[in-house]
Amino acid sequence: MITLASYNKFENNVFRDAIIVGLGNCLTSFFAGFVIFGIIGYMAHELGVKVEDVAAQGAGLAFIAYPEAVSRMPLSPIWSILFFLMLLSLGFGTQFSTTETVVTIILDEFPHLRGKNRRWLLLGVCAFMYCAGLFMITEGGMYVLQLVDNHSATYSALILGCSEVCVMAWIYGADRFLEDMKYMLGFYPYPRFFWKWSWKIVSPTIVILILVITWVDYDGNTYGEYEFPAWANAVGWMITFSSVILIPIVAIIKIYNEEGTLSYRIQKLLQPTYDWGPASPQHRRLPTADCSGYSGPIQGSNMTLVTNASNSNIKDIKDTNFSQLEPLNEDFEEDTSSEDDGLNMRAIREEAIIKSNSRK
Repeated sequence: MITLASYNKFENNVFRDAIIVGLGNCLTSFFAGFVIFGIIGYMAHELGVKVEDVAAQGAGLAFIAYPEAVSRMPLSPIWSILFFLMLLSLGFGTQFSTTETVVTIILDEFPHLRGKNRRWLLLGVCAFMYCAGLFMITEGGMYVLQLVDNHSATYSALILGCSEVCVMAWIYGADRFLEDMKYMLGFYPYPRFFWKWSWKIVSPTIVILILVITWVDYDGNTYGEYEFPAWANAVGWMITFSSVILIPIVAIIKIYNEEGTLSYRIQKLLQPTYDWGPASPQHRRLPTADCSGYSGPIQGSNMTLVTNASNSNIKDIKDTNFSQLEPLNEDFEEDTSSEDDGLNMRAIREEAIIKSNSRK
């Protein structure tokens, strides 16, 4: 979702999109619950057994229970066509988003692959995923699919999601994030208090609780009556942490490459860099949080930033008569003998006075 959202325009109403996606997701799950249990109940009634004896999960629900249920319905060929068209569109949608995420990450890391080379990168990614999926259509492919399905997007997704929201709310700062949204949207997400504390407290708490409950309920991988061996469960946990382990690894590498004490390195890495911000130059601006005399964006290099300015200060500056001030047109060179960085302003002023006296 983050990758696809990166293609939006800078002023796109992400607040509206987030509300629509969240409500759509919840309503779709609510509706799907009626469909799933309606079909399972129909199967139980037709077979004369209990619901728990019919219910399946994962791939078994989609490729065993559902096809058998639609085959018993009136006009079963129509329902079968609609059902598998739905599965096909769902698979295409998932594949498009997954492939685009991988391709975008590689393009961001290797920009020379953009342009005409993008098609070859896309072909290579699709070929790799195709070869990886061949293991799941073998005789024991259903067990491989079940193992990957249980571990690739359960614990790792919860851990990554919790890490992202905690870093955004507590390290980057929820207030700073809200200011960024105001800069893009022109208004704060309403109500601001609700969103701020939802990001800081509610969301991390809910994700951690789900993660803990899922961990407690874990009792090995099973498919039907088959229980996966210990080595298969270990492979599953390796799949889970293959993406999560990159967070501490990259953090250690970043800290190692910095200079200074350990606390200074961590403190520096926890602050946004100077070039952090919109990619387009027309949307970039200098921070103006400490400038009470000017609230608009600062662009270009011909503006003077007056810090700690008040309205009276600005009025005094406007009322000042600068007509008697003689501009200084002399060109001064940098004093290389100074130990300070940049220009030696004291030497420049002394040189200017000497030149002025000599002319008189």
